[in-house]
Amino acid sequence: MDETSCFPLFSWAIFPSVGILLGETLKKADEERREAIMRYLLDFSFVLNIAFTVFLVDYHVDYVKALVSPANRYITDFPNVILLVTLALFVISLVYYLCKLIGASKFMGFMLRISAFIVPFYLLQWIIIAWIFYLIPICGLPEECFTLPWYIFTVAAVTVICTVITVKYGMRIMKVLLKITSFGGKKKKKKKVAKA
Repeated sequence: MDETSCFPLFSWAIFPSVGILLGETLKKADEERREAIMRYLLDFSFVLNIAFTVFLVDYHVDYVKALVSPANRYITDFPNVILLVTLALFVISLVYYLCKLIGASKFMGFMLRISAFIVPFYLLQWIIIAWIFYLIPICGLPEECFTLPWYIFTVAAVTVICTVITVKYGMRIMKVLLKITSFGGKKKKKKKVAKA
């Protein structure tokens, strides 16, 4: 941590904590209660996202720098965390209703495959994003060039690229990651010494 960046544990611990709390609540709820919870989340997160957007526009705050970690030098303060949690809850509740609308079979099959290989997806995503932000100053481009339309285009492009690679090569990437993190792989079997 220095004067321009930080990666605080407690700020980022909010994300899995909210996910665990929501997951446990949904598991214990019946279908009617689950429907009510997701409807409330969709409405509440939508209104909160609109309020955040109006606030940022009204105070001339760069939406990209408020939202994207590399763009804001990884400074994740509490309002930034609330904004990101709100966006995540909106997407989760929206996907829930999309599943019900489209039909769970193909869509859920696709989502389950991506979820199974979420680690490769996450790694690929950050490798691409890091290189984008690394190349911006090398190419002599000002930071202001990364506007909201460019951000939306980049997120969409990176998501599509990572999805295609993950669906096609997810298992291979997972095997490589397991080999790398196995610290030497299989243990050598001890030879039995024959007794005289």
